[in-house]
Amino acid sequence: MEVVNLVVLGLCAGAMISLSAQGVVVVFRGSGVLNLAHAAIGSLGAFVYWELDVNHSLPFPVAVMAATVVAALAGLVVYTLVIRPLHGASTLTKLVATLAVLVVVQSALQLGYGSDQRIVPNPLPDGNVALGGLAVRGDKLILLAVSVVVTVALVLVYRRTRFGLATTATAENARGAAALGMSPGFVGAANWCAGAGIAGFASAMMAPALQVQLASQLGLVVPVLAAALMGSMRSFGWTFAGGAVIGIAQALVGRYIHTPGWGDAVPLAIIIAVMVARSTGLPSRPQPRETRPRVGSGTIRPLLVVISALLVFVLLNWVLPVEYVDAVTLTLCVGLILLSSVVVTGYAGQLSLCQFALAGVGAVTAGLLVSELGLPFLLALVLGVVLAFPFALLIGAPALRTRGITFAITTLGIASALQGVLFLNSRYTGGSYVTVPVPAVFGWQLDTFLHPSRYATFALVLVVLASLMVANLRRSQTGRRLLAMRSNERAAAAVGINVYGAKLYAFALSGSIAALGGILLVFRQTSLSYVAQFQPIQSINGVLYSVVGGVGYVLGPLTGSLGQPASIIPTIFHGQGDTFALWLSLVLGLGTIKLMQDAPDGLVGLVRQHLGRLVFRRRPSGAGALAARDEVPLRVAPRALQVRDLDVRYGGVTAVSRFSCTVEPGTILGIIGPNGAGKTSLVEAVTGYTTPARGTVRLGDVTLDGSSAHARARAGLGRTFQSLELFDDLTVGENLLLASGGHRFSSLATDLVHPRKVAFSDAARAAIHEFGLERDLDRLPDELSYGRRRLVAIARSVAAGPSVLCLDEPAAGLSGVERGELAELLRRLARDWGIAIILIEHDVDLVMSVCDHITAIDFGRTIASGTPAEVRSDPLVLAAYLGAEEPTAAEGVEVTS
Repeated sequence: MEVVNLVVLGLCAGAMISLSAQGVVVVFRGSGVLNLAHAAIGSLGAFVYWELDVNHSLPFPVAVMAATVVAALAGLVVYTLVIRPLHGASTLTKLVATLAVLVVVQSALQLGYGSDQRIVPNPLPDGNVALGGLAVRGDKLILLAVSVVVTVALVLVYRRTRFGLATTATAENARGAAALGMSPGFVGAANWCAGAGIAGFASAMMAPALQVQLASQLGLVVPVLAAALMGSMRSFGWTFAGGAVIGIAQALVGRYIHTPGWGDAVPLAIIIAVMVARSTGLPSRPQPRETRPRVGSGTIRPLLVVISALLVFVLLNWVLPVEYVDAVTLTLCVGLILLSSVVVTGYAGQLSLCQFALAGVGAVTAGLLVSELGLPFLLALVLGVVLAFPFALLIGAPALRTRGITFAITTLGIASALQGVLFLNSRYTGGSYVTVPVPAVFGWQLDTFLHPSRYATFALVLVVLASLMVANLRRSQTGRRLLAMRSNERAAAAVGINVYGAKLYAFALSGSIAALGGILLVFRQTSLSYVAQFQPIQSINGVLYSVVGGVGYVLGPLTGSLGQPASIIPTIFHGQGDTFALWLSLVLGLGTIKLMQDAPDGLVGLVRQHLGRLVFRRRPSGAGALAARDEVPLRVAPRALQVRDLDVRYGGVTAVSRFSCTVEPGTILGIIGPNGAGKTSLVEAVTGYTTPARGTVRLGDVTLDGSSAHARARAGLGRTFQSLELFDDLTVGENLLLASGGHRFSSLATDLVHPRKVAFSDAARAAIHEFGLERDLDRLPDELSYGRRRLVAIARSVAAGPSVLCLDEPAAGLSGVERGELAELLRRLARDWGIAIILIEHDVDLVMSVCDHITAIDFGRTIASGTPAEVRSDPLVLAAYLGAEEPTAAEGVEVTS
């Protein structure tokens, strides 16, 4: 009976979590934006409710309705002034904009109401209600009923009304919805109003239980986002279920597990497990292209580095007063933690919201090594950084099965779990305050009280070394792989990059860098404390500071950390009082919003934009100086591709049915069929991009069944994509280098210290000459014409020297002259290089002119196979294309009679 009672109580508590989470889902469905300011807007509603209920004695329903309306209007203002101007911006930019809104709302509320808790009387009946053998408080049941009613209402509205259908249509295809008379702007504004209104309504309803305090409202961020994630940011029913699961699990764990923190960790572990189970490998379709923050070149200017470091050293030791030395020290320590975001977010494109938590793990590890084992500070620091790498691998392994905002929320859950289980648990940390000796390095005392400049100098040295390593990573082949993965995961796998492994490496490396910063941060004092330093909100704010500084640039984190509390900028205005600090935070928040709209690459990116021609000129890679090759083109390893009884099914739909073929070296097999015939599904299955595929795929003597896409690419099975999917952040030469470079495991470490120069392989050099790309190697893909980009996409695949090359609509968008040139190019690749080619193309004339054999498919079934002449005259082929016995012009198809 006790368990049942706990389940019911947890269900009632989870209902309020799910109610607030419904607002997150509404906003995301309407605009595709994860609103991290949701809880702050809800707090605004809670304070409005308190003001009207307590100070003006308005009736409970009136106060709740007013709170809902004010929050809804706040949502409309945020959408109009912040989100809508960011149309077309990256997901990261929009996310940081909502973080800036959180800072603005939080600062404004603190200016108006302070941080004290405000008691709100409970207007709902709180007497026990008998349910069978259970006694449940009436107000809890009312809140549960309200949550159920709101959930059902949202389901009906978004399934049955024109507004709900318009929201779904706009989310699927904004241009198409606009063409049908649905205004994306109105849909987005209405959903932001509704989502923010729900946040205000939920916070007002929860005010008597939580009381009105900014900290308690913001403390719901993680469970609310976890519940929304349970609903895949779309389903209101599953979001309600997610909130219920969290509430019930917290109630049960709180009763039966007495170790602090597990009440927060276990429910989130359940949500993470569900999301990982839902995750897939590579994206199943081309990734939507968005403008991501730019990245620096990683070029190191030794003279500038030495002069800058010496200048800071002089300031620390002979110029700055003690309070400014302390501020610089804090800035350097936080800057190191933020530097980790350059690796995981700037280079790898994975939005992590647990970097301060990873820093805390390193700090706890080093603290225990010093306090419990008596190790010297320097050794403990090194071990803390080293051990952070496998720890980050361990927690990143399941989280990195997801991507995008799912990964971001998952990492925020990790930060919350570490806060509860580790940092708040003195049994694991060695105590609430751990006393350690004064840090010393080679006998040099780093006492921040007696010798603050020494500790600051030591931190400066580590920041310079870590920054040089991150810059080296950018210039290396490993860094290019990370950028390729960030740009396009599908294309990265096509050149042999292990996307999942690259994500793990970036996350683990960022964990080690963050751990270094965390260790320096806590060892500024000889009494170590971890609670206040590494809260989840610190990781959230860390993303904001990183992006403001420039998350793609090595100098970005240090620039962003200047605004961190107690760092340099706040210290300059020290003595103005707490109110001034809040006003400064408010101004910084508003400035961040403006910066995201005008310069999403951050402050460093803004400087480069204005001074780039004078200081930050892009250096040619030197690849453009390649001499033309006159020798005979390279011959690839001759291996035939054999496909037997290949089936591809999506649910109850059969995309490919029992397809078989053999492509010999030096021959071209054409695959034709009308739209929807299953041609692309066939290529996806053969190259390892489609998981639900059955059958046998062999390359020479090697069976590829069950192999991943990147493993098949390394084995010699290359491919191109209908939508090109080039790496837009990399030059043409770097695109080709990724395909021609080897995959040495040791380079993951050596590239941080001494990036090896990767030369073009023989196949890549031959491809550059074959495709005439000598003058384009130092240009970005966007600087080329569409036809040239098509050639680059094919050349990138050829640069790997594949035995078999699958081309998916290579002539799409080309002119007649360009198609003729493409046809001759394909003949040379087969004849001179010995590549076995599978050509999928709508241009039947092109297929008939270059292919040795042709297979026609329709609805996934093979309807004809043979020579071009045999297939051309097959009545089933004519019927499939034209629906008639006589060949005539057909949409998207050229037919030669």
